[in-house]
Amino acid sequence: MPMMFFGFDLTEFIAAEGEIPSPARTPLLMYLLYRIRNSIDGKRRVIQCFDEFHAYLDDPVLKLEIKRGIKTDRKKDAIYLFSTQEPNDALASSIGKTVMSQTPSKICLRDPDASRKDYSFLTDAEFEVLSKIPEHSRQFLVKQGSQSALATFNLNINGSNTPERDEIEKNNIISILSGEPQNAELAEELIEKYGPEPENWIEEYWRLCRH
Repeated sequence: MPMMFFGFDLTEFIAAEGEIPSPARTPLLMYLLYRIRNSIDGKRRVIQCFDEFHAYLDDPVLKLEIKRGIKTDRKKDAIYLFSTQEPNDALASSIGKTVMSQTPSKICLRDPDASRKDYSFLTDAEFEVLSKIPEHSRQFLVKQGSQSALATFNLNINGSNTPERDEIEKNNIISILSGEPQNAELAEELIEKYGPEPENWIEEYWRLCRH
């Protein structure tokens, strides 16, 4: 079965603390979650990624669906990935403890200004390692159950390239992986101009990102 990818930008429906969320958020989530749930049938692997999930964890619809899903969908070859820059806000949500207990694998990126209370799921030793990760090292802390390790996101290019060319190719990779708004806007402009196939616009995208 071919792999399929679907992405939904919920930026307009994320409410900051103290703000009233858009009335369209709940019916939108109901529809999206309904369609996703119907695709979880055990015949294909489903990976659900929720970025900035702390911002909508208290939505009643999403709360019920996540609480149900993370406990039962794994039996149908489905997994959940939650990403947030505010771990404490996620923990403080009404289902934060459920999410934490049902997601044994945690990946913590460099956070030099980390507060100990925001990482209560780490041991003192793990927290110290996390807070001292060097800038630009591309290191991160992986914790699963009671075990943890410091890993490196290796962007080294295999082959006979020069160091200068390796650096260019690393930056090309990062420009794709990063979520910077200007990069996304540039990609959209090039897609509109050259069409959706990456091979038609990716070289131009990389060239413009370097300048």
